[in-house]
Amino acid sequence: MSTKDDGGWNLFRRGDGQWILQYRTQPGRWSETRVPRTHRTERAAQRYAHEWLKEFQKQIGAQPIPPDVESARLTIRSLAQRWFDLNERNPKLSPATRKQRHACITHHVFPYPEIADVPIAELGPATLRAWLRKVRDDGKVRPKWETRDGRRVRMLVRGGPLAPYTCRNVVNSLAGFFADAMAEEWGDLPANPMRHEAVRREVPEAVTLAGKHTIVHFSKPVAERILSSAAVPEWRRVRTLLAVTSGMAEGELSGLHLDDLDLDAALPVARVTKALAIEGAEGWATMRRPKTPNRVRTLPLHSLAVRALKAWRSTGWARWVGRHPQPTDFVFPNASGEGWRPATAKMLRADLRAAGLPAAFEGHPYTAHATRRSFSTWLREAGVDAETRDRLMGHAPASVGERHYTAMTAAVLAKLRDAVELIELDLSSGELIALPMRAVGEVDPAPQAVGLTADFTAGLTAGRSKRHHKSSMISKARHAGVEPATYGSGGRRSIQLS
Repeated sequence: MSTKDDGGWNLFRRGDGQWILQYRTQPGRWSETRVPRTHRTERAAQRYAHEWLKEFQKQIGAQPIPPDVESARLTIRSLAQRWFDLNERNPKLSPATRKQRHACITHHVFPYPEIADVPIAELGPATLRAWLRKVRDDGKVRPKWETRDGRRVRMLVRGGPLAPYTCRNVVNSLAGFFADAMAEEWGDLPANPMRHEAVRREVPEAVTLAGKHTIVHFSKPVAERILSSAAVPEWRRVRTLLAVTSGMAEGELSGLHLDDLDLDAALPVARVTKALAIEGAEGWATMRRPKTPNRVRTLPLHSLAVRALKAWRSTGWARWVGRHPQPTDFVFPNASGEGWRPATAKMLRADLRAAGLPAAFEGHPYTAHATRRSFSTWLREAGVDAETRDRLMGHAPASVGERHYTAMTAAVLAKLRDAVELIELDLSSGELIALPMRAVGEVDPAPQAVGLTADFTAGLTAGRSKRHHKSSMISKARHAGVEPATYGSGGRRSIQLS
């Protein structure tokens, strides 16, 4: 909470209840002093501030300091480009954060002249609260394509409530602007107005679009149906299986290399040391460190995932890319063998529809986070404690001992493996996907050699007495998240195995 007077002072209360008086000593220069704790209420603190300032002015023998004329011309719009440039030079900010800050100011601050074109020193809590309510309740921005003069033009349409997390990003971006403006001494700014308690009360709660009490995740029967459906491409079944049994985020799955997997060890693991960012310093799909230091971790692999990954490494990868894999290759590359960030949410929903399932959870579309949420939910259902779940998910440990004093020993890793194995999935109803392919120059394979994915599915359908064979063609539909086309037994894809 804070109050501001026209005489060049600002009064605010810290989190511990201590009132702080900030006062201007010269244009653009501020100092501060603590109000004695005996003055607990805002009114008492204000009375003390008035008396203290009177005595201060008597001691220095000065008249009230005139306002800084230059500060009156400094607005968010006039300072924005200077701030964007400052962000570009900050090595601690990721390219995604820089882009997000730029978009928040451009789309949710510039269209509102009541805050964009007002001197920053005059922006008080009432103005910012009114702006925040507009953005929160009717500030959603979405693209719309129109045809003008025979050309397709992309327009931005505003209207509807802004997603809670997006709204918080906008607030945090503007708070970051004011913090940097104070640090760089851009104008006469005594305190960060976005940190005002009254402004923070208007910020929506950090919940997903599905709501506070709805976690969009897969039930085990839904996951089993996807993983055992012959209509879902093999590489997507392997990827989804690894995702729901490891808790890896999308960037971590996309950045995984074959030599990050130790599938033949007594305790098979995956080493998560990097992630493939959607956009980074090198452009689209850039390799970098995981999101947080806690995300660098060694994960025990579920027995089902180990069997699927072994089959994928031995046969499926070569069929998908057209050559034998190398240890430094990505586990889940595109059809050219390169790293990529597929449209996972779109593909998951397509796979659900292909398996005859709805693409929404309680009316909310499944997103890419559904696999990670499923993993955490299933662990909790199995009775796994929160500390173990956090370590597997890569969340920050709650205790200092966990953060700084607990090493990843073999015993700890075995405990994590036991927790992961509590996830039980029945994939015994799975169907084989036969991909009739041949190398260039070879004759058509014999009928008994057509079932090329037997290694992958046999491990997941142990105990079955009958297997059903289908054929499907790997096509560009895999990239678009569309159900692949199905061909007759005569369909062939020529590949060169080097």
